[in-house]
Amino acid sequence: MNQVQPAAKNNHQGFPDYLGYQAERLIPVARIILSLSLVYLIGFLFIDYFRYPALFEQILLLRVLAALPLLLLLRLIHRQHNHRFIPLWFLSLGLLSFVFFLALNLLVPEKKDIVVLVPVFYVLAVMAMAPLFTTGMLLVFFLVGFLIYYWCGYFFIADHQLVGRVFPHMTAIIVFTVISVIKIKQSAEEHYQLAKNLHWQSHHDPLTGALNRTGMFAWLKEHGLFTSKTFEPVSLAMLDLDHFKRINDEYGHDVGDLVIKQSAQLIERNLSQSSRLARFGGEEFLLVLLEGSDGENLRCANQILQHFREWLFKTEDGSVFGVTASIGFVNHRQPNSFTESLKEADDLLYQAKAQGRDQLQDGHRR
Repeated sequence: MNQVQPAAKNNHQGFPDYLGYQAERLIPVARIILSLSLVYLIGFLFIDYFRYPALFEQILLLRVLAALPLLLLLRLIHRQHNHRFIPLWFLSLGLLSFVFFLALNLLVPEKKDIVVLVPVFYVLAVMAMAPLFTTGMLLVFFLVGFLIYYWCGYFFIADHQLVGRVFPHMTAIIVFTVISVIKIKQSAEEHYQLAKNLHWQSHHDPLTGALNRTGMFAWLKEHGLFTSKTFEPVSLAMLDLDHFKRINDEYGHDVGDLVIKQSAQLIERNLSQSSRLARFGGEEFLLVLLEGSDGENLRCANQILQHFREWLFKTEDGSVFGVTASIGFVNHRQPNSFTESLKEADDLLYQAKAQGRDQLQDGHRR
């Protein structure tokens, strides 16, 4: 009896990784936060011009220096291939902007009393983007920001009583924020895993683990197959297990399910990583073959057919029976659509059934 093992393939193809998934959802939020921050930094220049004319040049310089990291970050997040660097850029450029903004408020004597509020803007931004960051990254950047903040408070604010009253409260807020951000990230990771599992369930057959119809169509779309731009040799093979109703009637549906499951494993064992298998319903499977050439695609289909002929299925009570398959095979050719090639393969499968089963009907040898 042939021992059939499942092929090692990525069960979550077509679903983004964690960072890509979160970036897709949070980058629009980041754009809003950064845009509002820039409006705030630049917009208050008009007020500063009239309120602090003697310090305006220094204020202008510090506001521009605080805005530049945010402008750079806004530009960087527009690039799709840069998403994996966004967490580091967001924290590092945000911290740089924070330092200049802190210096701005320390420069103007009248603003020193509101220095305690400066971290609030950046803390809210970090909380909004929490799912993107690793715990270690958050702890390092919060520690650096914390040290800079307290160093400025004790050395540049003359009213130490104010510092003593307010800064401990800000410390509690920062600690609470770190804990909240870590919890938000944990929740985001759980949500991602749930979404990933739901995506898998919607695209795969639960019995065999192979793609279902929805999953196969999504995979074809993702890889741009069967379009006018497709030049690589691609073939379709519709495979149906012979006399499957007889197996169900004689041995029961549990045995029938095992036959279907192990049939899928047998097929996948003979496919390269480029080809794909889908269970199209009942005991019928669709193979999209990308083995390198039309000849290799046909060889692969014939090899699968031969392995079915050699396979003996053994039940728990010791009964042994053979399982054969019929295959309709077609090499896809332009200008045919996927639907047309699929119908041709399906018609060839019915021909194989009508002519005695346990055979492959090749549309290009008729």
